[in-house]
Amino acid sequence: MKKKLLFIPFLLLTFLLSPLATQHVNAASPIKTVFIILMENHDWSAVKGSAAPYITNTLLPMGAHAENYRNGGVHPSAPNYVSLEAGSPVVGTSDCKPTDSGCSYNGPHLSKLLDAAGIPWKEYAEDTNGTSCILDFSGADVNHIPFSYFTDVTNNNNPNSSNCISHERPFSELATNLANNTVARYNFITPNVNDDMHNGTVQQGDTWLSKEVPMIMNSSAYKNGGVIIITWDEDGGANNPIGFIVISQFAKKNYSNTIAYSHASTLRTMEEIFGVSPFLGNAASAIDLSDLFTVTLTSSGGNNLTPTTATNPAPTAITPTLFCVGGNAQPPCATIPPSGSVKTPTKVPSTTLTAAPTQNPCTSTISTSSVHTFKSHKHVKGTISNLILLLLQFLLQLLQQLFGGTITLPNPGGTPSPSSGPSIVPPSGTPSINPCISPTSSLNPSPGTSTNPSTGTTTPPTSSTLGPKTSLHYTANGNFSGSTYAPGVAGFNLADVGSISEVNSLPAGAKGLVYVNSCNGADSNFTSIIQPYVGNAKIFGFFLYDEPDPTGKYKTLCPATNLKAESDWIHKNDPGAKTFIVLMNMSSSKTPTYMNTYNPANSDIDYFGIDAYPCRTDYNGCDFTIVNRNMTAVTAAGVPTADVVPVYQTFGGGSWVDDGGGSYLMPSASEEKQLLTTWASVLSTSGFDYTYSWGSQKNDQSLAGDSALKQIFATHNK
Repeated sequence: MKKKLLFIPFLLLTFLLSPLATQHVNAASPIKTVFIILMENHDWSAVKGSAAPYITNTLLPMGAHAENYRNGGVHPSAPNYVSLEAGSPVVGTSDCKPTDSGCSYNGPHLSKLLDAAGIPWKEYAEDTNGTSCILDFSGADVNHIPFSYFTDVTNNNNPNSSNCISHERPFSELATNLANNTVARYNFITPNVNDDMHNGTVQQGDTWLSKEVPMIMNSSAYKNGGVIIITWDEDGGANNPIGFIVISQFAKKNYSNTIAYSHASTLRTMEEIFGVSPFLGNAASAIDLSDLFTVTLTSSGGNNLTPTTATNPAPTAITPTLFCVGGNAQPPCATIPPSGSVKTPTKVPSTTLTAAPTQNPCTSTISTSSVHTFKSHKHVKGTISNLILLLLQFLLQLLQQLFGGTITLPNPGGTPSPSSGPSIVPPSGTPSINPCISPTSSLNPSPGTSTNPSTGTTTPPTSSTLGPKTSLHYTANGNFSGSTYAPGVAGFNLADVGSISEVNSLPAGAKGLVYVNSCNGADSNFTSIIQPYVGNAKIFGFFLYDEPDPTGKYKTLCPATNLKAESDWIHKNDPGAKTFIVLMNMSSSKTPTYMNTYNPANSDIDYFGIDAYPCRTDYNGCDFTIVNRNMTAVTAAGVPTADVVPVYQTFGGGSWVDDGGGSYLMPSASEEKQLLTTWASVLSTSGFDYTYSWGSQKNDQSLAGDSALKQIFATHNK
């Protein structure tokens, strides 16, 4: 009888694990052909209106456009074009030629993915004759030809590369290809430097569009599933919104939104339309452009959100989409576009954050303070996944009864285990498999946790896995009660000091980090502040500034040269003392950027704090993935990992209001452990760590009043 019964579960197992059970059929995108036209160097406010009558009176009413599309303050041209192709400015940051040393890239990019998928693409450029690969400025401006920066396109910068020449064609050929219906599916159009408004006027560029856009619109390629996108590479220099217009039968008509978009949003949308993967660079966490369309970009791709409009636009336009099914992802399970960014004063929780409603993967309920809608296929997809897990639960219980053992599955959503299939372990009772597994469950334990295979009990991370290794632990605000260093009870040994008397009252083994709050260079006021501490053995270093602003847009302008002068003075006059700042995120919290801010090369600063605060009411919990994104962003900006200081969130509530209208959440003990463990996964060691905050500000909760968190840090700080 047992042999006969074996046939049933193995038949069911074969079905469940087969492609038939797990495969989702993806309908082709209704969008067949894309034409993207790149204009140059103007704020959107300088374009729309009387200066550009064709854009304003003809294109905007017939299509959809974005009012908050930004390039993230990236300049000059080349890195913006490269970002549209690779998701970040991997090369070209100084408008170099591809043939210059270090100015070409052999990694993944959009046209390479299109080639692999057999999807034709083409660059149409004015001022080129199509007889050689565009690698310099002799004809078309190579800074405006993104494909030339990728070695697989140019055959390692070969001007005679047949592959490059066949893809980079004169703009004059576009009319013929449209008439013959032989255009590629992805067409990148580069006007010359007069017609794109770079050297020419806004009116000149508007006139050029009025002649060329109708030519595209009259073609079969456009009429049968075509989209025209018109955007600008960069603004005038202050990270203001730039133009972004979509013209198509699938675009909303006379519509605009204030969702924060970026070049990564455009790249993500292209990948969704053409069904290629993986998402490249910042496209992996960017909001797509689906709100501008009346159709789903693909059956499985796209954020497919109906967001509210922003009231306080963020500096740039990058926000991720996360959607989890089966419960194996950290909350939030879904995010929406930001409604802005808020920068707060010195020494406060000031990470730029974005509104993020979450969807319970086990229900159809969406929790958010605004109205957002998801396309129904995603809910169906989650339902199917949960149904399969329920069936697996039944199957495994049946197998256990047959074999007398406990059966475990590989991690369903994380890194595959060495053993790829179910395994039988000694009997220990009936397994409990919850199709909505929590992040700390035995089926998908948090990093650093361990699971007893016999009991299924999950052991929290040990102190050695909680946070990057360091011997110095700093926490800010309210460190002293009289002459007593209060955080010492929780193992903190790097004090927030503001006077010589506080330094001298420190217990043995503790050192001081002097908060300076200066970015005026090594002037007499600065030296008078620093001089009393010079040579004091209890001084570790100087906290020069909390989130200095290199643009002057959010705080007083803080030039890197001023910080360098201060840091150099300290290094010269107090050898061994360290300098420290917390960096300002110049983008959204979901896709941060520290490009063109501060790094050791331009400031001589020793350590750079990253305050990625993951817990807030908008997220209905904590999104720990922003830690990983911040580490990627800060190293991309030229800060070595050895110089990064992790900032841990230990505050919540009070009168802080984030840009989504919510507030920061005080992490629970388990969430704090997860935060520390996440940091340990991206940073092995640090010069010191920073816990914000010991004392309360604006009536918020803080570490000093939370015994559970104090115990965690007392263990962590040993």
